[in-house]
Amino acid sequence: MSIEPWNKKRGRCSGVGRKRELPAVWVVRLFACLDSLPGIRSFGFERCEKVENEKVLKAIEDVRKKIVKGLGEIGEDLLEELGQVRMGMDGIKGQIGELKGQLDDLEKNMNERFDRFEENRLKKVIEEQIEADMRRTSRGARH
Repeated sequence: MSIEPWNKKRGRCSGVGRKRELPAVWVVRLFACLDSLPGIRSFGFERCEKVENEKVLKAIEDVRKKIVKGLGEIGEDLLEELGQVRMGMDGIKGQIGELKGQLDDLEKNMNERFDRFEENRLKKVIEEQIEADMRRTSRGARH
């Protein structure tokens, strides 16, 4: 059994004029690995010594197509999940914006309360000073 590796640069098999032998042990191991993959059923081939090159290449191509299809599905699932994550992030950003608005309102209210408190305190101090001045002046007028 022989397989010539395909040379993409030259557009032909790299071993032109000579063929490489594919050891039967490798083929046996390949089929054992392929049979153990989930979702891939047994190929139903006879012993590897009896399998012809075309059947091996077809089986390898079928497995490659299944792997590519599976990777495509995984990619689609990941893109879908990424979209959901992005939507979730948009929701979180909206909530953060709302919380910032609430925090700004709270800060504004607290500043207003503090300003009123400060005004009331100053009013009290001024009133106490006026009362104290009036007491002094009324005492001074009596004496």
